[in-house]
Amino acid sequence: MSARLTCAKDAQSKEMALSISGIVDLSNVADLLAEGEKAVQAADATSPLRIDVSLVENAQSVLISLLLRLVAAAEAKGLNVSVSGLTGKMFDIARVSGVETVLPLADEAV
Repeated sequence: MSARLTCAKDAQSKEMALSISGIVDLSNVADLLAEGEKAVQAADATSPLRIDVSLVENAQSVLISLLLRLVAAAEAKGLNVSVSGLTGKMFDIARVSGVETVLPLADEAV
């Protein structure tokens, strides 16, 4: 299965969700980053942005790099951003890398 990035806005909460699913690796991370940055730039600055990785099927460190870049792009635009679904091995990679304190993790992510 390849990786996929989808973007949806909740009509009630106005929250924008970027959902990443599948297997994120070196063969597709550049495309995911380009899609994600495009979605961040199109986001309404008054709406919160949540990056959901609960459907990612792997725990490679390249996912952490992707999250850091997307969070940086969102923060540069002034968006209120959070990351959800970072559990298990993916959270362990973030912790070992020392970035779990840098990523704006949603409560359920830890």
